[in-house]
Amino acid sequence: MQKARDRKPRTTGSHVKNPAHLSRRWKNAQLMRIDEVYADQVYKEPKYIKILASVPSVRIRYHAVSITSKRIRYNYILVGHDKDFIETWDEEARYDSLSAGEYTFRVKVAGEDPGYSEKPAELKLEVVPDPRDRVISELEKKVRERTKEITKANEELQIEIAKRRHAEEILQHQLELQKQIGRELGEKTEELSRSNKNLDAFVYTVSHDLKAPLVSLQGFSTLLLNNYGESLDENGKMYIDRIMKNSEHMGKLVQDLLEISRIGRIMGPKEQANISDLISDIADELAPQLQKRGTKLTTKGEMPVMWCELTRIRRVFTNLISNSNKFMGDGNENPAIEVGYCDGDNYHKFYVKDNGIGIDEKYHDKIFHIFQRLDDIKTEGTGVGLAIVKKIIESFGGSIRVDSAEGKGTTIHFTLPKSDEAGKPDI
Repeated sequence: MQKARDRKPRTTGSHVKNPAHLSRRWKNAQLMRIDEVYADQVYKEPKYIKILASVPSVRIRYHAVSITSKRIRYNYILVGHDKDFIETWDEEARYDSLSAGEYTFRVKVAGEDPGYSEKPAELKLEVVPDPRDRVISELEKKVRERTKEITKANEELQIEIAKRRHAEEILQHQLELQKQIGRELGEKTEELSRSNKNLDAFVYTVSHDLKAPLVSLQGFSTLLLNNYGESLDENGKMYIDRIMKNSEHMGKLVQDLLEISRIGRIMGPKEQANISDLISDIADELAPQLQKRGTKLTTKGEMPVMWCELTRIRRVFTNLISNSNKFMGDGNENPAIEVGYCDGDNYHKFYVKDNGIGIDEKYHDKIFHIFQRLDDIKTEGTGVGLAIVKKIIESFGGSIRVDSAEGKGTTIHFTLPKSDEAGKPDI
């Protein structure tokens, strides 16, 4: 700490102006005293003082009453701080930033002249901690803790910002990919739509153009059999019969092709349809086929009333019931078909279930393709019926699937969306 050793000394020490008035006793003695202490405030002639540790400096002023006009040298020490006496001409000692604790300040006149007193003046000094220091220390601690928290939060925020930027970059990239895929999908969809339209137009044209020669073939075969049948032997009659049956089969095939080409291209009018009544009408229509095999047709669940294109919905149920009846199997003693329904919130859920011969799982996708028939099963039909059903249901926004196993019957499940009933009038 800085000591006040080199201050400009007084020209003389404090002395008695008329030493002749002093007794002999005082000629060999001096009065040493501490005048004042400065530590933010002045302490006059103190003996024991307390000051705060936060005070930046302490100054202690002292002087000796002398009978001589000579300059006086002093020795002082702050016990507890200084290691030894400090000699100075100055009449002030200065200490900066004393630590908390108890000190004793002693000062005496320096020199070996017997005229000087050896007894020093003393001052008890206690430096106590400033209560404000504790508050400041606590505040500083809190500031450090808060700074640490803020620093950590800032680091976490920077990490989070970096993550979000990375996520935004990924999202932006995904959006670009989605746009690109959307454009490509749109182009492919448009191309597919054009292809489907061209295919439908081709099928319609071909089917329409085939009807005329088929009608002629059937007509001339009938005339040939009626007018010249007596001239033909049994083989000739058999040939004409086969021509007529194949022409009839081809006519049905052409009619089915025309039906497929119209689905999704030509929309019929919508009307109110009670499905329960519709199934009853279909049962009456297919009664000869059902009775021929002894098939029992039943319904399960409360059938809905739908706002739909009735003609094609009728075709769906007719084809499915007729198809189930065809594949009952010759050895089935109790052939049965069940048409069921349950509400599926946004969809109508139907199924047509039979206890017929069933379908091997490897053929499940094949049965819905046009002209696809099971090679090991011989039955009537063009092989277009289920393809028509699938196309009708999907054109309405529904779906269809098969649940079957060989020898365990077949269930065809299909759905029709209720959203299609948005234009349904109040009844």
